[in-house]
Amino acid sequence: MASKPRSSDASKGSAIAAERAVVLARGAGLEVRETEDWRVTAVGPSGAVTLPVLAFRGPDRAGEPKSLARLADRIASSLGEWRFSMHVERPLQADVDVEPIARAALLWRMALDKGEKRRHARYSDDDADIDLSVTERKGSGGMHVGLGPLVTAERLVGVYAACREAVRGVAPAGGDVVLVLHADPAWSLPRGYVLDMLYGTPECVVVDDGWRAAYRPQTSALFVCEPRLLAVWFVAGPEGPGFHATAFENPWHPRTGSVTLPGGRCAATDPAFAASLLRTRPPDLRAVAFSSLAPTPWSTP
Repeated sequence: MASKPRSSDASKGSAIAAERAVVLARGAGLEVRETEDWRVTAVGPSGAVTLPVLAFRGPDRAGEPKSLARLADRIASSLGEWRFSMHVERPLQADVDVEPIARAALLWRMALDKGEKRRHARYSDDDADIDLSVTERKGSGGMHVGLGPLVTAERLVGVYAACREAVRGVAPAGGDVVLVLHADPAWSLPRGYVLDMLYGTPECVVVDDGWRAAYRPQTSALFVCEPRLLAVWFVAGPEGPGFHATAFENPWHPRTGSVTLPGGRCAATDPAFAASLLRTRPPDLRAVAFSSLAPTPWSTP
């Protein structure tokens, strides 16, 4: 009923991701019929449901955290009393050699101590592109601000393309589609970027006891351009029994709410609040709200 996804940004699923998809499907009240690493087929109250499983590497290809920490420590040691900010423009690999960068920082520190006025420096080689700025001279020194590679937009383009390919690979007999997007160990995607990808740009947002927003259909929004898509479940966690999940439901789907994941989810709600703010209520206006802003913990048997 479905073809395997071929996107280069996502793998064809994984045994761990599929196992967690089964746990979530049963938690949502679905009767699981068949399981493969890249797909789960089930039956719900409204008929057949196909859950394509996409496995992504995380977090956002921003580089190895241990390498980033090692680099920051070595630069701090080289710059001594000078506090600094650092922007790493390319992801660092696990085996990156930080010593050439540290030596360059030491030479710069020696020039600063002798009266060098330049407060900004750039380092570039085959392994790294780094911008450094010294902010002040204090006895403690150390890093004041650190920024990793800004890859969120690029990351979302890959996720969006993989989602569309997976939905289109489900045959009509597969019924409604619930995408399971799995990241190991974490997604680390800003919530606003995810909402824009799924729902588009909001007409209005209300933050009171929680979060609510109203949307008109936009052709770029995943839930609009793929009308068979009932929901998207973002799942994350390293290997082991514990993981987290958050569900985002399609408010334009005629059967929205028919497959409901317990816990944290963004689901359709009454758009009357938006109508009062916008002074109009077009028929295609939809509103969504978070039941919880925190991902829900789950565990495999």
